[in-house]
Amino acid sequence: MRWIVPALVGLVLAACGREPAATPEGRFVGVGDGAVEVRFPPDWRENKEEHPFELQWFSGDESMTTGVFEWARSDLAEGVDGEKLLHLQIEDMRGKRTNFKVVAARETEELEGKRLSTLVYSGEKALSKFHYRFTLVELREHPDVILVVLQTSIPSHWGKDEPVLKAITASIRARTQGVPKS
Repeated sequence: MRWIVPALVGLVLAACGREPAATPEGRFVGVGDGAVEVRFPPDWRENKEEHPFELQWFSGDESMTTGVFEWARSDLAEGVDGEKLLHLQIEDMRGKRTNFKVVAARETEELEGKRLSTLVYSGEKALSKFHYRFTLVELREHPDVILVVLQTSIPSHWGKDEPVLKAITASIRARTQGVPKS
């Protein structure tokens, strides 16, 4: 009987959109106004500090990050599209890192109602080297929204981290339930 009240409170909070929707694979979190959502693994946590993204999450050991930028096409100047925004983000990072080089050429794939265009770079900051995975996400269900995802990992962990980062990006979808921003 004691478990009924906490269970009901949990169900009510989830139904009201106060908690991210959890699954065994992780939890879906809304981006920006919540029209789009992304799933993070269970051990990941939100960065509650100030950052330039609509949302940013860290892996449990903080060896990986995922940040999501979001734009409404209606807010962009004439001639600005997803490609331009992707390249602006890459150039911004290039200006903040040394030895910024291509690790993996552009890869474009169509997945479950979206197009993902990804490029991977490496760069150095202070005494460390990182891999930077930039992905332009265009959703068929929300053609008015443009997302650019920036994910990081260290090169020595890239082999095991890249599939995790790819899965996070592949999970991005139009919101299907009342999921909060984060």
